[in-house]
Amino acid sequence: MSDIQRLIIGVYFTLTMFYVVSVNLFPGDVLVRLTGWVTVLTIFIAALSIEKKCLEQKVLTVAAFFMVIGDFFLGLGERIGILKSWDVPLGMFGFMISYIFLIIAFQKNFSIKGKNLWAILPIAVVFITIFFNLAEFVKGPMFVAALVFGLVLCYMCWTALCSLFRGYFSKKAAWLIAISGCLIFISDMGVAHAVFNPLFKGQFVPWLKVYIWITFVPAWTLILATVTEENLKVQ
Repeated sequence: MSDIQRLIIGVYFTLTMFYVVSVNLFPGDVLVRLTGWVTVLTIFIAALSIEKKCLEQKVLTVAAFFMVIGDFFLGLGERIGILKSWDVPLGMFGFMISYIFLIIAFQKNFSIKGKNLWAILPIAVVFITIFFNLAEFVKGPMFVAALVFGLVLCYMCWTALCSLFRGYFSKKAAWLIAISGCLIFISDMGVAHAVFNPLFKGQFVPWLKVYIWITFVPAWTLILATVTEENLKVQ
């Protein structure tokens, strides 16, 4: 790890723990939600300000921008009257565009052979299980939107994980990419329950919010670390 990467991880680990404490002390407080969104906004600002050596790092910065847009709608949209009924669709759209840019950045030396093929299995098992558990609660166009979003998410996670096997990124960068992709996938499984599961939908559930946050922010912290990586590709 370079000094800047250690600094990034240290700063966002501290901010993550601050948010976790705040969520439990002030559950549902709009200021806590705003603080969370400002935290992810700084990830994009940091990525934007860093000098980039590779095209992939520029694409990751674009992905971070759409992540911030998606998080704004999902985290704060319901507090804005005219957006209240559109917070989930707009949030999903923002994140889906973000994941498409992650796929563009991660998908190098494409292959579906060997370990690449086996990497599909755990992602598919988890996604199919959660999808069918929640499918009865998702109706109409939202069902189609959730399915398309889920497939893009799964493909992004698979592509990130396969970075370990495809020999394009350096070993360090590949691990950063693979872990970040898996953490985003894990986080979004929690978001799916928060948005669609009637046990949690429309409620502020501190433990679920903490689960999402301690996977979501570290994931994008590692993506920010990837943007700073000087040896991104195999030499």
